[in-house]
Amino acid sequence: MKSRFALFLLLAATPVGAQPTPPPAPAPQPPQPQPDQPPAPDQPSWLPGVQDVTAAETSTPGKLVLSMDRAVEIAQKQNPSARQARATAEAAAGRVDLSKLAERPTVSVAATIGEGSRISRACDATDPNSPSCGGFFSLQESSGLSANASWRIYDFGLTHANVKAAEANAAAARAGTGTTTLDIRTDVELAYLEAVARGRLILVAEATVKSEEGHLDQAKRFVAAQAHDPIEVSQAQSRAANARSALAQAQKLAAVGRLGDG
Repeated sequence: MKSRFALFLLLAATPVGAQPTPPPAPAPQPPQPQPDQPPAPDQPSWLPGVQDVTAAETSTPGKLVLSMDRAVEIAQKQNPSARQARATAEAAAGRVDLSKLAERPTVSVAATIGEGSRISRACDATDPNSPSCGGFFSLQESSGLSANASWRIYDFGLTHANVKAAEANAAAARAGTGTTTLDIRTDVELAYLEAVARGRLILVAEATVKSEEGHLDQAKRFVAAQAHDPIEVSQAQSRAANARSALAQAQKLAAVGRLGDG
């Protein structure tokens, strides 16, 4: 009876609808840095110098999707011939400034400082006027300063001719850079159009194969219905085989072209 009364008091002391206090929510953890993941094995590995390929252009595994203008832009940045042409043009521009140096006055300044020692003692210790014959080391110090200024006033037009020659070489180097750029653009555009043409040839060959296989099936039906001569089946089989051969040839040319473009 006492235990029932105590249980009744305990239930009466608990407010109606009261729920136990939930535990505090854990504090959010800061995001942990993820280690660098290696590239997927089906992703292409491009040249180390190509750093401006976007994620959208490499979104397809194993392929690089580029427009013609984008392909030309990357080729002009990464082609070794273009880099060499730009470096040659910059070197030629530097030789122009070097050739103009003789037209300006030049000043050269030089300074020297030295330190050494020598053996010195009197040959006869009793004679104060005796010459030196060796002894303890004695410190020697020396310094010097010189300056030279020159200005070539006239050299019978030699400096002017050298400047003109350097400027002509710089102009030729710039023209060579433009020629190299145009050659790269031409090569990339031709390769791009050839790749597109090879892909479309494959589509045409696949459509031809499908059409010839349909004709072959139609010829078999006509022969089975005794509506045509059986020779038409052999002819349709020959045409279908030629179409499959053309498709294989187009696929081979596309694969060889991809190897050559790579």
